Amino acid sequence: MTGDGDPLVVHAPGDREIVLSRLFDAPAPLVFAAFTRPELLVRWYGARGWRLVECEVDLRVGGRWRFVSQGPGGERMGQSGCTGGSTRPGDWSSPNSSTTSPIRARP
Repeated sequence: MTGDGDPLVVHAPGDREIVLSRLFDAPAPLVFAAFTRPELLVRWYGARGWRLVECEVDLRVGGRWRFVSQGPGGERMGQSGCTGGSTRPGDWSSPNSSTTSPIRARP
């Protein structure tokens, strides 16, 4: 976690980009698995009251990911993008997508 008590850091490097960063007190392989394995993503991903009802992740170069979340009133929201092609923690990101989620391990 960050030292100031707020685990989330928000940064806007440009007028069309927002970067959200959070440190996890967990081994990098476990955090990587939580962000890339559908059976783990469905256990935690999404806003409070929402649940992940569809989840596909292909980490190969040019692979795609797709999430569909369902809200408490039955409304659905989709997210999708292309993966950067990594199967190890520390260098994965999803460029050219509606959401980019880089995972970087501490040195």
